[in-house]
Amino acid sequence: FLVQRHRIIDRLVNRAKPEQLIELGAGLSPRALAFADRGKPAMDVDLPDMVELKRRRLGPHGPPSYRALAVDLIEAKDYRQALEPYLQQVAPTVVISEGFMAYFPVPVQQEIFDRIAALLRSLGGGRYLADIHHQEDVDALGPMGQTFRTALAAVSRNRQRRLIDNAEAGRRMIASAGFDSLTIHHPSSFRDELGLPELERDSGLVIYEATIS
Repeated sequence: FLVQRHRIIDRLVNRAKPEQLIELGAGLSPRALAFADRGKPAMDVDLPDMVELKRRRLGPHGPPSYRALAVDLIEAKDYRQALEPYLQQVAPTVVISEGFMAYFPVPVQQEIFDRIAALLRSLGGGRYLADIHHQEDVDALGPMGQTFRTALAAVSRNRQRRLIDNAEAGRRMIASAGFDSLTIHHPSSFRDELGLPELERDSGLVIYEATIS
């Protein structure tokens, strides 16, 4: 599902045709660097140690429109303020969090949704893309789902195992955050388009695409 989520998010970014890209909890993802190669502003956001590692590996070779910024996305209450002065007032902006949200308890996920919606609205609109596993889908996987939850708890800073309950709960959270709409994408819809492999068992992965008009 790691390959699926990455390629699906890339395809949705291309469809959105953003003028600015922001990746939260970016790790060593090359996505923002590739986007900045087109001459448009792109930003990777992560904790200081990861940002320093990425800067060292990149050296002086980053595109002029690329920035790597150290921000604690839990402590930061206002993402617009936290990402200054590198934000550009352009729309549409696409914000991505890949492999990030499930590490936090659901109330913290709601706070992050709230802050991303406010950020996008302040920039004039755009889209938010995130990979999500719903609790009911993971539960339906049986032992495989239990393994996923155990691994997630082992690396989570809060040992929180509970995920967003289901699609209905996710839609309520996204609406509460102030987004105008939410599309929930399933990997099966992209299998032929992207040549994704047929999996023996579905991982329960979905991709949220939330919009601010």
